[in-house]
Amino acid sequence: MDFQIVNPIGPLADHIQAIWSVNVSHEGEVCKPLYCDGGSGVMFVLQGMVGLEGKTYTESAMYQPYSKITKTITLAPKSQLCGIRFHPGMSFSFLDRLVETNQVCFQDTFPFKGPSKLLTQLKEAPSHSVRIVLLMRWCLGFVAQSNTTDERAKLIQRAQDGKIGECFGESQRQVERKFQHWIGMSPKHFQRLRRVHTSIQALRNNPELSLADLAAYQGFSDQAHMTREFKSFARITPGKLSRRIKQNNA
Repeated sequence: MDFQIVNPIGPLADHIQAIWSVNVSHEGEVCKPLYCDGGSGVMFVLQGMVGLEGKTYTESAMYQPYSKITKTITLAPKSQLCGIRFHPGMSFSFLDRLVETNQVCFQDTFPFKGPSKLLTQLKEAPSHSVRIVLLMRWCLGFVAQSNTTDERAKLIQRAQDGKIGECFGESQRQVERKFQHWIGMSPKHFQRLRRVHTSIQALRNNPELSLADLAAYQGFSDQAHMTREFKSFARITPGKLSRRIKQNNA
């Protein structure tokens, strides 16, 4: 699998954590976990088939508004795809409207009609870099129109840091309503999810880290508590994930 990822800087950085592009070789399908981070994403399937939690997608554009639990993605041989990963609660307004108008469907992936010119350019792009530049240009237009405020980003960050009560003078009920709309979960649930997410990042950065030390550093009550939370959100135990990372790095 050939993969490239870019973390934007400048005006895109407040909304977008990553823009990525993938080509799968001819040898066989690829299965990867998509660890939950509370964010949202847009994916363009340019060629081949993509399987996600039992559903198959061919050439299409789709939006995944909520990342509440780890999912498995399966990429067929010769597949080509690219996409955008937003920070939690910071996607573009037209994507929020897509979810609002389809709430009755209770789905977690929303196909949408992507701009035909952009889709053609992405399919014809000769490299990952060209695809990523095309997606950056597309995103810049929406960032210029965005009414997402710094206040929202600060509120989300405070919840992640466990400072849910310090929320610009708003009531707990108002804050929870906003979080449900932006991220699809309560502030407390988001805080738990993000603790698992940062723990996974810590293991990736240092697979030799003692699990007891990891639990203490990340604020779990003990190692057993950390294991339960990993099972709930990441669908894997910390020990198994640590061994998997070591094998992949070998």
